[in-house]
Amino acid sequence: MGFENGILEFLACVPNYQITFEQVVEKLGIPDEFSVEPMYPDAVGCELQVVWKNKRLVLSYGTGIISIFTLGQSLNDKLCENEGNLPLPKGILIQGVDIFLPGEIESILQDNLKLWKSWKGFAK
Repeated sequence: MGFENGILEFLACVPNYQITFEQVVEKLGIPDEFSVEPMYPDAVGCELQVVWKNKRLVLSYGTGIISIFTLGQSLNDKLCENEGNLPLPKGILIQGVDIFLPGEIESILQDNLKLWKSWKGFAK
């Protein structure tokens, strides 16, 4: 939980069961935006974030050496190549769930406009 001046700004949690991005998209609908970016300049792997603005929801998955759960190098490679300019591979498990106040979700999206891309769906 994140607080500012005694007010809850965001809530972050880790799912206690396996759920894929496809399952969430099927339930919640098409997300507004997503980003795929390197974890750190010299590290292996990348981080995927998928955003539903109206639900104030950001789901995430990280690959590479600091990933808690890994689905194998082939998935990591597919996710990281072209930094999200291709449809997402299927089978990616959600590792993080963040829920924000309405103003906070807009702030996150505005901070790094160049990172966010329109939804491209899933690879066939």
